[in-house]
Amino acid sequence: MEIVVIIVNYKSAPLVINCLNSIYNNAYNELSLTVVIVDNASNDGSVVVLNEAISNNDWSDFVKVISSNYNGGFSCGNNLAIEYIEQQNWDVDLYWLLNPDAEIISAKLTEVKKIFRSSSQIGICGTRVLNESGGVESSAKNFLRPLSEFFTGARLGLLDSAFPKYLVSISANNSFHECDWVSGASMFLRKELVKDVGRFDEEYFLYFEEQDFCRKAKNAGWKVFYSPAIDVMHREGAVTGIKDTEKPKPKYWFDSRRRYFTKFYGLFGLLLADCFWLLGRLAYKIRVFLCLVKVQKNIPPQFTEDMIVGDLRSLFSSHKKRNLNE
Repeated sequence: MEIVVIIVNYKSAPLVINCLNSIYNNAYNELSLTVVIVDNASNDGSVVVLNEAISNNDWSDFVKVISSNYNGGFSCGNNLAIEYIEQQNWDVDLYWLLNPDAEIISAKLTEVKKIFRSSSQIGICGTRVLNESGGVESSAKNFLRPLSEFFTGARLGLLDSAFPKYLVSISANNSFHECDWVSGASMFLRKELVKDVGRFDEEYFLYFEEQDFCRKAKNAGWKVFYSPAIDVMHREGAVTGIKDTEKPKPKYWFDSRRRYFTKFYGLFGLLLADCFWLLGRLAYKIRVFLCLVKVQKNIPPQFTEDMIVGDLRSLFSSHKKRNLNE
C-alpha cells in the first residue's frame, strides 16, 4: 500500500516546513512517502519559501508543491491535490490528509496498512491527536445533530454523560474503534472510497467538511475508524485563529455549519438546531444566575447573534431566490 500525504497551505509556510521535518524524521524512514502540498493562492511568497526548503533539505524526491490560482478553502485544496495525484498515475492506495499546523510525533505506518488490509469496508481512519501540552484530544467524534446543539450550549457537565449520542466531542479513547467521524487534522482515506463517493464538498470553505465527508462515506456503506498508531501534535488554530475566544468566529465557520445542517437535515433541521442552541444557552445562563455553575468564558463574542442572524438572512435570501425563479 502506497501512501501520499496531502497538505493544504495558506500563508503558513513555516508551519508546513515544520510538518515536513516531522514527516521526514518520524515517518519517511519507515516507508517511502510522497508529499503533495497545495498552496491556496497565499500570495505571500509561500511557494518560494517552500521550494527553497525542499531544495535545501534535499526533499525534492518526495515533496511536490502545486499552486492554486485562487483560495477555495480546505475542501478545494484537497480536491486539487487528489486530482493532481490521479493525473500522475501514481500507484497510490491511501491519501493521508494532514493540517499544515500538525506535527508527526510517532508513526507506525505498517499498523495503518494492516488496518486497511484487515477489511475492504474500512474507508477512513483517523489518528490520535495531541495538543501542544501533550494531552490527547478527542479526534474520534459523534455526528453533529440538531439536539447536539442543546447540550453544547447548556454545558450540563456530568449530566452530559447520560446522552452520549448527542455529544459531538467524546472522551478520548486510545483503543482502535469505529466512530462516526474523525478530525481532518490527520486522517487516512482509501483511494477506492474517494472514487466511490467523490471528493470533498467545495461548498465548505473551512470546517465541517471532514464530518460531511465521513457522513457521505458511511451513508455509502463504508466504515470510519480511529487508531492510536499515529501520534500527531496539532496546534489547532495556529493558521486560522479559530481558538481565540476573544474574537468573533469568522463568517465561513457559520456558513459551513449552515451548509452541514441544511444538507443533512434540511431547513427545518437548521432552525431546530438554532432553537436547541438558544434553549441550551438559556438553561446555562439560568444556572449561572442561580450560582449553580461558574461562568465559562469559552464562547466567542457575538457568537449566538452572528449565528442566528446569519441563518435567518440566508433563509430569507434563499426564499427570495426561489420566488424570483418561480
